[in-house]
Amino acid sequence: MSTIALPGSDQPDIDRGPQILAAVISTTLAALVVVTARLYDYTMIAAMGLSLAGLGVIVTSVEYGAGRHAAYLDTDMNRLGLFFNFVSQPLYLWAIPMVKMSAGLFLLRISPNIYHRRILQGFMTFVMAYTLFSFLTLMLQCTNLAMFWDTRIQTTCWPQSTLQGLVYSNAAAIIKTAFIINYGKTEDFLWDSADVTIWVSTETNAGIIAACLPCTKPMFKNILDGSCRYGSGYGKDEGNLRSYGHGTGRISSIFGFQMQTKTEIRAQAKNESISL
Repeated sequence: MSTIALPGSDQPDIDRGPQILAAVISTTLAALVVVTARLYDYTMIAAMGLSLAGLGVIVTSVEYGAGRHAAYLDTDMNRLGLFFNFVSQPLYLWAIPMVKMSAGLFLLRISPNIYHRRILQGFMTFVMAYTLFSFLTLMLQCTNLAMFWDTRIQTTCWPQSTLQGLVYSNAAAIIKTAFIINYGKTEDFLWDSADVTIWVSTETNAGIIAACLPCTKPMFKNILDGSCRYGSGYGKDEGNLRSYGHGTGRISSIFGFQMQTKTEIRAQAKNESISL
């Protein structure tokens, strides 16, 4: 009796899990660093929270075989890997529009006239409506969603060509679309999803970084000002450091506590030299 070859059985046992983790962890941590400059923005915090949740799910899915061929995984491990792969999809699906909403709300605050605001509001409404439609498509595409991680379940689903059209139009998504076209054709889903996972995470975190970078200027300016202050001739004396910085150190400069400017420090030093 002939046996059915498992997906990937004609391929070597290559593990792309470390590659997935390196890409997802690095971009997520980079986004987490810059998002501290927008802690007042609840939509950006929501996007970052979804990205972190997605990171946790992806780490778990890699533990259960994401990035490997199904032929080299036992049935239970493959099933769990597919389950966590599916769970990550709605997380990133909502994270991406949250980034766009954050950028839209920021632009609304500085929009010069009513026409620009109406255009922005229309775009934001479209993004949220499209995201809701995509989410409903994801959750309703099959009668029983468990078929995505359990091959024993028989159910009916929408045509794959319909599902492939539901992607976002930006640089990372264009690259992601190239991988989605071939996704699932070999039924080796954990292997096929490696590139999609990398680019979905990149798309989300690159958007967070791009939206937060303008807000990091004051933080970096304070850091650089503090570096100049303590690297100058006025900051070499430890007693003068306590006098000029009021004992707060560079940490207070980074987080915006009140400190003297370089001009004030020079003026104080000049006054002290005159009095001597």
